[in-house]
Parts: sequence; structure tokens; C-alpha cells
Amino acid sequence: MGPPSQLWKRPAQRRLSRCLPSGAARSCTALAPAPVPAAARPLPYEAIPRSGRNAWLSLYRLWRSNSFQRFHLVMQRNFQRLGPIYRCGTYNCVNVLLPRDAAQLFQSEGIFPRRMGIESWIAHRQIRNHKAVSLTGSPAHRNGEEWRSDRLILNKEVISPAGTRKFLPFLNAVAQDFVTLMHRRISKNTRRSLTIDLYGDLFRFTLEGSSYALYGERLGLLEESPNAESQRFISAVETMLRTTLPLLFIPPGLMRWVNTKLWRDHIEAWDTIFKHADKCIQNIYQEFCLGQPRKYSGIMAELLMQAELPLDSIKANVTEFTAGGVDTTAMPLLFTLFELARNPSVQTAIRREIAEAESQGPRELSKVLNSMPLLKSALKETLSCPWRSGGKGAGLCCLGLQGQLLHPARHWG
Repeated sequence: MGPPSQLWKRPAQRRLSRCLPSGAARSCTALAPAPVPAAARPLPYEAIPRSGRNAWLSLYRLWRSNSFQRFHLVMQRNFQRLGPIYRCGTYNCVNVLLPRDAAQLFQSEGIFPRRMGIESWIAHRQIRNHKAVSLTGSPAHRNGEEWRSDRLILNKEVISPAGTRKFLPFLNAVAQDFVTLMHRRISKNTRRSLTIDLYGDLFRFTLEGSSYALYGERLGLLEESPNAESQRFISAVETMLRTTLPLLFIPPGLMRWVNTKLWRDHIEAWDTIFKHADKCIQNIYQEFCLGQPRKYSGIMAELLMQAELPLDSIKANVTEFTAGGVDTTAMPLLFTLFELARNPSVQTAIRREIAEAESQGPRELSKVLNSMPLLKSALKETLSCPWRSGGKGAGLCCLGLQGQLLHPARHWG
């Protein structure tokens, strides 16, 4: 966990304020019953310190110092220099460091959360005439009710207990293959030990696992020599993620006009990802036509069978899952392993817990996981650490954090 939020050391009246529309104007009312003194009210949004005032100059400095590959260090320096909340240059985006402040943001969102839209992703959908959706209610999906309707259908197969029980065996098979791969590498080392940068392997592991759960097909990314098609797919995902960050600083319209290699690589990477989704859809339909006995074959197949969503929505949402589920899984795993390496006593306790769970014999995977609270707590603790996890947005209220007032039109990270 990061340091405790200074927000909670203040009187209750200063913790949270909410803006509700009243005609053409908006008025702020504190949630606490006592009136807030004028001196204690949150400062306006414009008073939040920001990292820079010239977007092009900031872009040049990031490019010149190769900071796109070390962007977490840039953010760390900004937090050290500007404090636990700051604006991202000229963008309507605010980065928040402290876990308790992030928790307060999530609590304020309501049923229609908003997130920072990624304009280069939206531009690709428009150019290729794909349906643009957002898994988190970004401007790509302007109708909040439509977004919520889609999410309720998706949640049944993706995060509900009944849905996760169906694809847990897929993830378990990939996890076993990953462990086998690590053991194989260790056995090849004469010292019977291994010191490596695990991020690349974790990236392949999460992409293999998510693709298996989504499409019901193995890519073979954990094999010594993946086939050419699988290699193209993982290269496309890597390229898409690598090119997304610098494109956050450049308007897509300008990139289309200049047509730089960065832009072409980004568009081609997305094309490859969508072609992979099309191929998987065709494979699923072929299995349906063969009339073979019905068995679970991934989230996409279930969505196609249920037919509660139109085909373009299914493809768009599953593709967004593919893109959004790799780094967001690989990074927490990497951080968890790093923290366990720094805390060997916790590592030993988790190993003991896993061994005890396995000693009870074969059981349903969900029950095995529920018998390992320490392992789950370690993952949750990692997720609460103050490292960036995407742009978060406001709901229908203004929120006071760190003595600053955040408005609905701003995005939070």
C-alpha cells in the first residue's frame, strides 16, 4: 500500500463534495451535514498543478529522452515534484497516486463510469468501419445505457461466478504449461537456477490465457517455437500497445495526414488483431455447422450461441478484451512476484498455503482458489499499490480530493 491519503486527515466536511445540476448552473453541496468554511473548500480544478503547458514541447522531450519506454519513471518524478494529484499537461486528465483517493474515485462513479478514451483506437474503428465500443464507458460509447446493457450481458460470461467457473480450466491449463516452461528452462541451467526478466514471458502467458478463454483456441505462445500465425498475432498486440502511448500525445487527424510509420504500424497492428477475431468467429461457426456435441469453447462462442448481442458488438467487445487484458494482467503478476521476492516470509507462507490446498485432493478449481486467501490477498495488495492502471473518469458529480475540485469533464488516472 502507498502512504495513507492526506484526504482522510481532514475534517469530514472536506472529504467529499458533489456537484448537482440546477438549471443552467451547478451548485456544490457537501455530503457532510455541517457547513464547510470558505477557507476549507476545495480549490478549483485549475489550481491543480500540472506537468507541462506545451503539448508539443512535452512530446519532444519524451521522444528525445526515450521516456516512452520508461514512462512509469516520468510519472514517479511528476508525483514527487507536484504531489499526489496532478494534471497531465494540457489534457483534461488527472493522475492520482494514493490508493485511498483512487478508492474514493471509484465509489463516486455510479452505474455509468467514464474513462479516458484512446483516440487512436477510436480512429482505427472509424477508418475500418468497425463498431467502436468501450469496456469502461469512454467517449467511444456515448450512450451510457447502451454501454451498461452490453456490460450486463458480458458480465454473465466474464466475471460472474458461473461464467468464470466455465473458463477456469482453460486458464489452469495455460498456467500449468507456463510452470512447465519455467521448469524446463531451469533444468537446462547447470546451476539449476534462473535469473531473467519475466515480463516478456508473462506477456505471452497472459495473451495465451486470455485468447484461450475468449476464443477457445490455443496460440502456442508458450512453446519454444510458436507458429508464424501466432507470432504475427503476438507481434501485433505488442506493436499496438507500444505505439498507443506516443499516439496519446498526437491528434489522430494529424497522424493520418502525415502518415508516419508510427501511425501505419498502429493501424496494421489493429488490422491483424481484428483479422484474428474474424478467423476465430469463422472457426466457431464451422463447429456449429458440423453439429458436433456441444461443449464449452470459450467466451465468444457462448456469446454467439446466446445471440443476445449483435455480431459486430460481440466482435468489438471481445477484441477490446484482447487488447485490454494483456498488460493489465502481466503487470500485476510481475509486481506481485517482485514483492514476493522482497518478502521471502510471505512467499514461504503462500507456498505452504498452495501445498495444503493441493494436498486435499482433486476439487473444483473455484473451490481450490477459495481455499487460498493469502494468495488472493497478495494479488489484491499489489493492485492497490500506487502504480498507474489506466485513465479513470468522473460520473455525474464533482469530487473533492486533496483539497482540489475535480469536474465531470475531466479524466482521472
